[in-house]
Amino acid sequence: MYATFHDTAPEKGDHYVFQTIGDGHRFALVLDPTTGTHEVLDDWSGPAAGQSPGAAAITSFDGPVSEAQAEAGTQDHLLRLKPASATTEGFVRGLLLWEPHARAVKAVILSTTFDLLEAGSQAVYTTPVPPEVDPALLSKPDRIEICRVIP
Repeated sequence: MYATFHDTAPEKGDHYVFQTIGDGHRFALVLDPTTGTHEVLDDWSGPAAGQSPGAAAITSFDGPVSEAQAEAGTQDHLLRLKPASATTEGFVRGLLLWEPHARAVKAVILSTTFDLLEAGSQAVYTTPVPPEVDPALLSKPDRIEICRVIP
């Protein structure tokens, strides 16, 4: 599966429309099985998978991400971040996106409410880094956008 960020949403298909908190900028994340600017490396759901999301966090690592950083980030995602988020109340869906030309990563987290989005974030980031992952290879995100999800 692939994903692309657009300024406008399509009429139909698998997509989410976001409005950033603060400046109110609107944009869409469009998912497509055949083409897009980002490869979907992982797509997972949680306890609220059947509900409509109301809040989202988009975490961006602008890159270029080295091979060692990518491997450490993937391990950390699989061993810590994904399991912690997938069991958090209000967690709807997570998408891990890879943009190969820029060697950049985005994580899109969808939750039912802002309060539960924040609680999920706390649960994830208070979970210790697994011993298999070298914390020196894990970088801080370049930015985190908190958004409303527009139906």
